[in-house]
Amino acid sequence: MNKYQLELEKEHLEIIKKSLDLYARLQMGQLSQLTNPYLIPLQDAEYKDVEELLKELKKSMFPELPEKSFYSLKSKKISDPVRQAVDIFEVINHRLAWDNFEPPVDNPDKKPEGTMYKNPFHWSSELNLPDIKKM
Repeated sequence: MNKYQLELEKEHLEIIKKSLDLYARLQMGQLSQLTNPYLIPLQDAEYKDVEELLKELKKSMFPELPEKSFYSLKSKKISDPVRQAVDIFEVINHRLAWDNFEPPVDNPDKKPEGTMYKNPFHWSSELNLPDIKKM
């Protein structure tokens, strides 16, 4: 298997993380994420109009899904490359969470809480979890 190493700034990782998150969510039928200001800030858009258009688009793209439903990552309708994207997202999220963690001054032994501090879950059945190291 070929392996590659990228040298990135923290800001690059944040962009990749957001991109992978959006890609996976759209593949699962979560088109409403296109109006999520965290992922895509639409400065001059009328969100109500966009949301209505997205409902129609979702009906066309995913006619079998009810309006507020989407596929889970375990679904047979989701391809393994989508799971691979989520694996990459979770590895990046985990690395950035630990790099940003600073224990409180009054409790330096305090352990962080939250799923991003636990080992990333491995979703793909075709590829191993990627490895990421801070330089």
